[in-house]
Amino acid sequence: MVQLIPKLDEVFEYSRMFTREEILAFANITGDRGDHHVNPAKRVMAQGLLVASIVTKLGGDMNYVSRKIDMEFLLPVYQDEVVIGRMTVTNVLLRESRIKLSMKCEVFDSAGKLVIRGSTTGQIWINQN
Repeated sequence: MVQLIPKLDEVFEYSRMFTREEILAFANITGDRGDHHVNPAKRVMAQGLLVASIVTKLGGDMNYVSRKIDMEFLLPVYQDEVVIGRMTVTNVLLRESRIKLSMKCEVFDSAGKLVIRGSTTGQIWINQN
């Protein structure tokens, strides 16, 4: 397999929406069962870390291993709202066995409003069997 090296300023995107069932499943897995996440009489709010998982999906696509993640949660995301995750490469350092990366992380709602902003540093291991 050929290892692709992310380039400076390269942008990776992924969009999706979270259903009520997924939000409830995440609540059951994590125990984050605040009323705003599980009340059947309300439109439920997705947990912040569930929404942030959009950028971890992008990292997973690159075989990226985060060493540090810093995120600020700006606006709520509710069930059935489309969100778009974006990671932008801000630093690339090539090493013999790994590619060290820094990336800006952003998640937007369908109206283009920023709901999460942050950054991550980590690496992609290469030449491993």
